[in-house]
Amino acid sequence: MSAEPRTALAVEGLTKHFDGFAAVKHVSFTVREHSVHSLIGPNGAGKTTLFNCLTGGLKPSAGRVIFAGRDITHLPPHRRARIGMGRSFQVTSLFQNLTVFESLRIAAQAQTGLAALDFVRPKELLGRAIADAELVLDRLGLGPYRDTKAGELSHGRQRLLEVGLALAVRPSLLLLDEPTAGMGVEDIGAMKELIATLARNYTIVLIEHNMRVVLDISDMITVMHLGEVLVEGRPDAVRRDDRVKAAYLGSEG
Repeated sequence: MSAEPRTALAVEGLTKHFDGFAAVKHVSFTVREHSVHSLIGPNGAGKTTLFNCLTGGLKPSAGRVIFAGRDITHLPPHRRARIGMGRSFQVTSLFQNLTVFESLRIAAQAQTGLAALDFVRPKELLGRAIADAELVLDRLGLGPYRDTKAGELSHGRQRLLEVGLALAVRPSLLLLDEPTAGMGVEDIGAMKELIATLARNYTIVLIEHNMRVVLDISDMITVMHLGEVLVEGRPDAVRRDDRVKAAYLGSEG
């Protein structure tokens, strides 16, 4: 018998208030290792607030976030990155004048934290960062754009570079916020295939509005509505659920 998949991330009763308004209300779910777990819901459902609580951008009002068996509820973003959480952003956030390779190298070097300022071992640290950047370049097919400035890339390749920056910190868990936002049809297909491939080696938590992408590549889907979990299940079950159709999918169901 095969072993039960291990839990990579556990969210327990997570709640976030803003001036008395509960944007997220007692949300709980678990994410299995090497799976794609998608968070979906209409605008205002609380997805982004939840995502920011998971990544450390916001401190929850109540509840816990457990990553790899460790309570990280109050850990700041940079320390979450150090222990294996990589994230991308909904709005592209790149250094426009750095080349693709420079961007990846700096992201990889930042993973060493204050050790990056240890000038006694510059070659050792830089060598590892260069190797990590080369690996990501190859994995994402960005080699031909190695010396291209980030600001000169197409929108689709900028989104790809965003994923690359998350990969460069050697994560075990990738949190991707709207990775296909603004992409054309061909780029969306390529990103979908990439995420499915990455799930072989990483655990992925995904916020995504493109329902075809979500339904095609997710192992589990958590549907949020008005700050709460409305439904959770596998793609086929979510697609058929009348509550999801009414709240989010509409005619797509």
